[in-house]
Amino acid sequence: MQKLTLWRLLSFTIVPMFLLLILTVLSMPSAKAQENTTNITNPTFANGNANTSNFLNYTSSSYGLKIQYPSYLIKVESQNQSSGDLVKFISPRGTPPLEVRISGGHQVPQNMSLEQWDNETTKRLSQSLENFSLIGSNSTTIAGSPAHWRVYTAKLPSSGVEIKFIQFLIIKDNKEYIITANTFPTDVSFYVPTLHKMINSFAFIPIVPNPAH
Repeated sequence: MQKLTLWRLLSFTIVPMFLLLILTVLSMPSAKAQENTTNITNPTFANGNANTSNFLNYTSSSYGLKIQYPSYLIKVESQNQSSGDLVKFISPRGTPPLEVRISGGHQVPQNMSLEQWDNETTKRLSQSLENFSLIGSNSTTIAGSPAHWRVYTAKLPSSGVEIKFIQFLIIKDNKEYIITANTFPTDVSFYVPTLHKMINSFAFIPIVPNPAH
């Protein structure tokens, strides 16, 4: 881990509330880690959590999706559809680092199930990432489509810094979509309200092809 106009928007099934519980439990740092949790003073944040009241709408008629994101995040749209990245949202300087990336839109093999796709991509991650550690995973539903979530940690090869990833895999009309959020393990709990609202707001809409030039 980015279609609008003419057709009616597809119905959107809200992610079950247990997702918030999952995010909260998986984001809990150890007692030692809590001592290092980022603490900032900023009008956009309150009580150590992102303010979920000031959200903007991101809609892409080219990719057939929409999502809400907090106004303090920086939106970066992909200029190259072949890259697989559709759009990402990045925290600004002075706030705990966060990146939420939406990628995909490619066809999955016709006979590949969501579980098989999850197993295959998890295997790739374990082979390509340093110190990959799967913390948890399970099936769910996002935007009315079958989905799978997983949480894992890995170290950046360039710096050796450990990062926690919260990832959602979705199959819609035989196409794969991935929503990945990553931050420092000590800052995940800071962003739980933000991530919960973003995932709940994610929806698919009709694709409107770009007019030929």
